Amino acid sequence: WITIISVYYTERALTRRLWLGLEHEDAEILRESYGTIYSTSFSLFQAITGGCDWIELAELLPSAPDTLLFTAYIAFSLLVLMNIITGVVISNIMQFASADEIA
Repeated sequence: WITIISVYYTERALTRRLWLGLEHEDAEILRESYGTIYSTSFSLFQAITGGCDWIELAELLPSAPDTLLFTAYIAFSLLVLMNIITGVVISNIMQFASADEIA
């Protein structure tokens, strides 16, 4: 999931850097955040884990649809992550509770 989004945003950032001109001040910020698939993946990971403010990353994107997709990525990732963590915790609690009833 994160790899697919990373490839898309790396390509979009490169397009914006070329459109702005490689010497523009935002071009350097784009290169740092979205310059390679690795840096894009890391930026996306930071955005969903609180490592950096996701709105700052979203504002670098070239168009409203890109920002909307980014927001959907954040929302989906956080909901999935929270549901998985909650499911694991509840499952463990249920196992401990049933083990106590048996003993």
